[in-house]
Amino acid sequence: MRIRLYLSVEIVFYTIIQIIGLLQLSYLDPDEFFQSLNVVNHPFKDQTWEWHTGLRSGLHPLMFSITRIIANPFDQLLAARAIQVAVNVVSRVMFSAFLRRHGLDARLHTIMHALNLLTAVYTPRTYSNALEAALVLGCVSIWPFGPTPIIRMFAAFFIAGVTCWLRPTSGAFFAALFALTALPRPRCRPVLRAVVGLAAVPIVVVVCAGVDRLFYGRIVLPPLEFLRFNLLGGFAAFYGTSPACFYPVVLVLVAWPLAPLLIRPGPVAWRLVAASVAGIVALNLSPHKEIRFLVPFAPLLLLLFTPRAGRGRVGWVGRAAVGLFVVYSVVLLLVYGFFQQIAPIRCIPIIKDLIDQGKVGSALLPCHSIPTFAFPHGTLCTLRCDPPTVASVREDAILDHPDIAQMFIDDALPVPTMTADFIIVRASRWSQIRPDGWVIMKRWGETRVLPAAEGADDLLLVMPR
Repeated sequence: MRIRLYLSVEIVFYTIIQIIGLLQLSYLDPDEFFQSLNVVNHPFKDQTWEWHTGLRSGLHPLMFSITRIIANPFDQLLAARAIQVAVNVVSRVMFSAFLRRHGLDARLHTIMHALNLLTAVYTPRTYSNALEAALVLGCVSIWPFGPTPIIRMFAAFFIAGVTCWLRPTSGAFFAALFALTALPRPRCRPVLRAVVGLAAVPIVVVVCAGVDRLFYGRIVLPPLEFLRFNLLGGFAAFYGTSPACFYPVVLVLVAWPLAPLLIRPGPVAWRLVAASVAGIVALNLSPHKEIRFLVPFAPLLLLLFTPRAGRGRVGWVGRAAVGLFVVYSVVLLLVYGFFQQIAPIRCIPIIKDLIDQGKVGSALLPCHSIPTFAFPHGTLCTLRCDPPTVASVREDAILDHPDIAQMFIDDALPVPTMTADFIIVRASRWSQIRPDGWVIMKRWGETRVLPAAEGADDLLLVMPR
């Protein structure tokens, strides 16, 4: 039975979609790189402020550390994504078994899980949220929803603890799930669960803090730094704000074709959905919101559209809804995975060739907009976005200065311009700077000179005449 599960159609389908996602060229969020591969390639220099302040855990880049031996940046990127995909597939196998144990339609859920935008585009990438999503799914698969052996209960709580260490925002989800599965049900022995949960806490702290001690070379507690930065420091809004309706709108846009399949979830499914809603509400309290924060909740919210296996088979309306969802999701995957914002990835070989020749370049782009993991020598100068101190602003805010063109010519920007061997800018930004004596030399490796107006959203590589 277990062998058949591992080789079942839905797992093969899920794996194929994940492999397609592994090959994506788009660049939806810079955190994909600076939270992992930048740290893997040069762990002790040129790191962003998140690592200098101990805000991130070394647990995440640790899983990609083996890829450091790969010289080619594209091969390293693919290898790191392959590791993440392997973790995702294992978590999906566990969750499919979980769905079958509870009599739910695992195949339909797998189709929805594999193809929805949050999973297909985001989970094959090297985000910490992708690892968080896999850990949440694996943890839920062994969660003690009823009377459970102590060893399995401890394993679930341990994985939950590691997930919270990696992404403290998961705490709201797991706290809600614990309350919903233990407190209302005396047969589940809530006191025993509390004891086992408390026993898991020091072990999680010792293991995770030990890894971060080795990574940082000093004692660092990332969850405490996360709370200090976001709650006590109030710096979350410094990196962008979104309205309170942001997360609901995203979820509707991702899953609206499935509306005809909406059902009343069973006793286990509704607890997972309710805990996910609690987690999203907690995320919504922060003014800074990103789509990738929703990734761990996608497969759990899809339980709202997952009927029981062998019962209540969807009619022609349901089949049409699933077909529309498949087409819609494939279009989203193609657009956001292979067409939108491909510039930073495709420019890596060009920039790397110049740096390997000993040239020094500057990127006049917002913070983290270039995946510097490909340039271990650190000779690509970038604008920073460290949290503000008294009377300071983000360094990359200079890009909005009305006199930036003159500052460019005067070499008065935070990164070298007229003394650099090459400059990287966006086409729209280039039209604002455009100093004399410089021409656009390359774009995507083309050698012909391109007019500045061509490709308004592309990255342009500029070199002195």
